[in-house]
Parts: sequence; structure tokens; C-alpha cells
Amino acid sequence: MLAATLDRVGLEDRVLVLPPTPRDGSLTRQLLLDAGIASLLCDGLERICREVDRGAGAVILPEEAIGEPGIQRLVDLVERQPAWSDLPVLVLAKGIEPLRPPSTTLQRLGNVSFIDLPVRFETLVAAVRSALRARARQCQIREHLVRHERVEEALRQSEAHYRALFELAAAGMAQVDPGSGRLLRVNRKLCEVLGQTESDLLGRSLLALVSPDDQPEFERGVAALVAGDVAEYRAELRFAHPGGAPVWVLSSAVVVRDAAGRPLRVLCVLVDDSERRLAADALRESEARLRLALEAGRMGAWELDAALGRAVWSSSLEALHGTEPGPFSETVEEMFGRIHPDDREPVRASLAGSLDAGSDFRAEYRTLHPDGRVAWLESRGRVLRDEADGSLRMTGIAVDVTERRQAEETLREINLALRRSNEDLNQFAFAASHDLREPLRMVAIYSQLLPRRFGDRLNGEAGSFLQHVLGGVQRVDTLLSDLLVYSRVASPRDSTVELVDCGVALDAAIGNIRGAFPDSGAVVTRDPLPSVLAQSSHSILLFQNLLSNAIKFRSDQPPRIHVSAEQRSGEWLFSVRDNGIGIDPQYWKLIFGVFKRLHGREVPGTGIGLALCSRVVERYGGRIWVASEPGRGSTFFFTFPAGVAG
Repeated sequence: MLAATLDRVGLEDRVLVLPPTPRDGSLTRQLLLDAGIASLLCDGLERICREVDRGAGAVILPEEAIGEPGIQRLVDLVERQPAWSDLPVLVLAKGIEPLRPPSTTLQRLGNVSFIDLPVRFETLVAAVRSALRARARQCQIREHLVRHERVEEALRQSEAHYRALFELAAAGMAQVDPGSGRLLRVNRKLCEVLGQTESDLLGRSLLALVSPDDQPEFERGVAALVAGDVAEYRAELRFAHPGGAPVWVLSSAVVVRDAAGRPLRVLCVLVDDSERRLAADALRESEARLRLALEAGRMGAWELDAALGRAVWSSSLEALHGTEPGPFSETVEEMFGRIHPDDREPVRASLAGSLDAGSDFRAEYRTLHPDGRVAWLESRGRVLRDEADGSLRMTGIAVDVTERRQAEETLREINLALRRSNEDLNQFAFAASHDLREPLRMVAIYSQLLPRRFGDRLNGEAGSFLQHVLGGVQRVDTLLSDLLVYSRVASPRDSTVELVDCGVALDAAIGNIRGAFPDSGAVVTRDPLPSVLAQSSHSILLFQNLLSNAIKFRSDQPPRIHVSAEQRSGEWLFSVRDNGIGIDPQYWKLIFGVFKRLHGREVPGTGIGLALCSRVVERYGGRIWVASEPGRGSTFFFTFPAGVAG
């Protein structure tokens, strides 16, 4: 309310006059005007009350007005004035008795003076000036009170603001006594950081909460701060925590001093830095592991800024180029300068294409070492776009693939040599099996002529020897015939394929072996079989050898053979199941080798049949294996990729 009256000071220099008569009013106003006093003539108590409410230095009333009904409103206005205000009221009266007791109304009006009528100039002016001086002193008191109230209000608001900031701050805050170092005030965040309650912390020494290893440094820093040697103290300290492990805290402190420079309190701000420290430690460990992984894997990291033409290499990448860390000038041109001249432009074009398309980059190229050595690197990168300015950069790794490239070259040479060796071996087997059969035929012919021409001269023992010769010739001829077939299957010369109906191929195989086992009583059943891309002769040969084995190695029961096929996992899986004598698991892999026989000469054959099956299946990218149990038959499985089957 005091502040609201400051804009009314100008009105409070005037005198409000309610004269007994108009003539008295004019006279009074003129007297005041001659004395340099501002006045306002009012035509009744109602006007007086309105103007008093606006502001006035004094009021002049006729004695008759004291008894009027309207005086009550003026009394109420006066009584509602603030404590500093005491409005002077001058009453014009006749025959004033100085000691007469004032009426109740006059008592309630407070500061009342009487002026005897008729009015004398000196008396009126002196009384009014005295009243205005008293009023001026009241206004001075009011202004002082207003200023004081404003200062107090500002202090209250400042204290409330500080208290709110202190309590609600996102960082821990504390007020510390500069003499004893004890905590005078703490906020909730500090309690949270240190894991203690406010009652646990207040009155304790802040130094005692610091980890022992950091206490000397903290004590020296705060002492210098309090002494005025430094304006602010900052440090990263460890503080004790009830949870066990200390917490890392970023600490800063300033001293609040009085007008004489004496320290009043130390204001500390404490921010929990544990997560950042943990993240920094984790980052350092990650970088160390990355460096170790890069070095162990013979890799290096790089980054390219396309707009600035700047490239950054890791130390391990510089090592891959045969240089010590440091000499790389971080320009794109120097980066390309390390690449072999024959590979430089292809790599540059590939990199530019990846940047233009925003696609991943991959290239293998040779690098030139300072000592003249050439190494192979495989580099991969990914394009990253800056969201702020749209600039492009690429980050990636390079791997030393020199040993792999050397191994690939060695493997190519070995494969080439092996291919030549296989071709030579196949040619030799073909020639040997073909050329050796001619002398065998001659041996067989002349062995058959001997008993015809010299039969009477040959005794029983000679005839037996001759039969052994003919049997050996027959076995060798069969062996050479199978070897010739094996070499033809293995030969890459004839690589043409056709869509072969496996059902038709199975029928052909059954027709081929029916005459060889007329009395076996074998029965062959089947499920629907697919068509595959192969050579028809190879498919027939595959089924023929599997069926022959099932019949040759039959049990006491007539052979029962079932052929089926199903598509699974992107390939056709064929099976040929029989009820024969079975195979011991230890021989499951052995039987697919050339000339591998488990039963000697007890069962006819050359030991090439299953090797032929394996060669046929592998030629078309398949696999072959057996599952069997002695006395319970066998099941031979082989596959063709689904891409070559229909």
C-alpha cells in the first residue's frame, strides 16, 4: 500500500478548503495564494472526501461541518490511513476556548487545530504552513518506509529464489563454514550424490567426506581459496559413499565475503562424475581392445572427409604401409600415393562411385612400402552424411591380405598342377586299361588253343594250371574294364549334361543287371523319382552299381530293394534301401575307396563300384554316404543340388 502512494506526492502539497461562506472561501483562497500555498475550494464534505482519498496536505473545515452527517465518511478515511499518515485538519471556529474538551468526532479525526474567526492572514498562513511541514515530514517517513519495504521485499524474493535454486539445483550444493569447514547447508542433490541424508551431513566436516588419497589436495585448494590467493577452486575428487566404492565428483567452490572482505561462507558445487569416468574408462578400454584387435588381425582404421580432401589413418594402418606413425600428411592424394600405380585409378574410381551413390566401398589393391616390398590390402568403408551440413565422409578398415593372396596364388598353382596330374592319370588309366586288354586277349586266345591242339599231352595238373591262367586273365580283363569306366567318369572332357529322368535311368539299370543275377529273386520297388541334369550313362551307372551291391551282398532272404527321393534344404535326397547283410560302421567310409573290398574273393567284383558311385555324385556337386547295421540291411544316400534337379 505504501508503494501505491508514491505517485500521489504532488497532490499532498495542496490544502483542501470547505469555507463557511463563499466569501470566506474566496478570502481564504486568496490569502493562501498570496502566501504561495496551493489550495482547492470544495463545495461540500463529499468533495472533501473524494479529494482526501486522492491525496492532500491539510484540510480546512468550518466548525459547523463537524456536526454534519457527511463528516463520518471523512473520519473513516482518516482512520484508514496508514500508520505514518496523520492528516492535519484545521477547524475555523469563533470564540475558541483553548482548554475546552474536543468532541468524539474531533478525537477520531486526530491531528486537529483551531483557527479563530475572523481569519487573520498571519494566523492562517502560519497554521497552514505548520500543518504542511508536518505533512511533509510524514511523507518523508512514508518514502523511507516504502524504500525499506521494497528492500525487504527484494531481499525476501532473492532469498526465496536462492533457496529454490539451491534446493532444486541439478548439481549438489553446499554451504560450508570457512573457519571449521563444517557443512551448514546441503541440498537434496548432494544427499543423493553422497548417498546420505541431510541430517547425516549437516555439521560434518566436508574434508572428512573426501577420500583420504584426495584430502591433502582438497585441503590445500580450499585454504588458498579462503585466503584469497585464488578466486575459485576446481578439482575432480573422490568422495566416500555408503555403497562402498567412492564416487567421482567434479568440485568447484567460491567464497562469499562481507563488505570488509572477511569470509562468511564457502559455496560449493559438487557434480557426480562417476558415469562420465566410467564411460571414459570403458572408452579407453574399448579403444585399447580395438587397437589390439586391429594389430592382431593386421588391420588398420581410416576416415576420409570428401569435402576437405582429408584422410586420417590409425597407427596400425601406417604400419601396414610399412611406415612409422607420424609421416602421413593426412591428405587424400598422399593416401592414393601409397597405392600401387597399376591399382591407383581403379581404387580412386571405386571410391568416388561409392561416395556418389552413398554405397559401401570395397577394394583390394597393392601398396608400395618404402623398402620396395609390395603388400596386398583389402579395404572396406561406409559412407556417413553429416545431418547439419550434408557433407560426406567415409570410415572403414583395411586388412592385410598378402598371405591370403599368396595362398590363393599357391592354391591356383596347386590346382592347376593337380588338374594336369589328374588329366595325365586319367589318360594313363584309359591308355593302360585299353592297351593292356590286347595282350590279355592274346593270352586268353592261346590259352584256349592249348587244350585243343595239345590236349592229349596235357595231364590233369597242367589242365588245372591252365584254368587258373584263364581265370586270372578274366579277372584282370574285368578290372581293366572297370578302370576304363572309372577314368571316363573322372574325365572332364565330356561335360555335356541333359535332363535325365531318374525313373528311366533306374529301369535301364535294372535291365542291365537282370541277366547277371537271374536266380537272385530280387524285387526292386520305387517312389516317384525326379529328373536331374546329368549324363544319362552316369545316372544308369550310379543306380546299377548300387543295385548290384544290394544283390551281391544279400542275406538268406530274397533281396528287397526300395528306391526313393525327397527334396529338402535345397537339394534332392535319394536313398537306396536293401535287406542285405549290412556293413559294420567302421567301414562306412572305407567302402567308397578304389579297390576296397570287405569280403575278398568270396563275392565277385573289383572293388571299384562304390568308388564309381562316389565319383558320379561328386561330379554333379552332391554327396554320398551309407547308414547300415550288420544283419539288418543298408541304406545308401546320395544328393543332387535342387538347382540341377526337376
